[in-house]
Amino acid sequence: MKKLSLQQNISYLICIVITVLIAIAIKPSYPQTPRGIVLPATSQHFAPTQADQVQLVNYMPNGTKVGDINIEMHLTSTEAANIKAAMTKVEAYAKKLAAKSGANIVAVTGGGVAASPQPLTALVFRGIAIRN
Repeated sequence: MKKLSLQQNISYLICIVITVLIAIAIKPSYPQTPRGIVLPATSQHFAPTQADQVQLVNYMPNGTKVGDINIEMHLTSTEAANIKAAMTKVEAYAKKLAAKSGANIVAVTGGGVAASPQPLTALVFRGIAIRN
């Protein structure tokens, strides 16, 4: 077996250090705020409303379906322990999205904690935006 020279050992060490630094630099960061979208149900546009006028309900009311709301929020380990505070943020964001699309009711159709290894644990919200 051939012995490596000191110069080769140092160059290998430098390559390893550079590789580790690059891996740390490109590690993805997860936003700690709710992110989501309203997928329109029709091509009809509605005038925006105020977020404080939007109601969250757990039944399907009568009215015109504006779109489907899908929201996710990545949770840190401390936020995962306090789900109520995180859910309050997600609900406020759902109201904001619904108001922006012209809805005044959000029928909650699903959601909860999508348990995954940290830091991939997320709070998921699904709803239907309705204009009454």
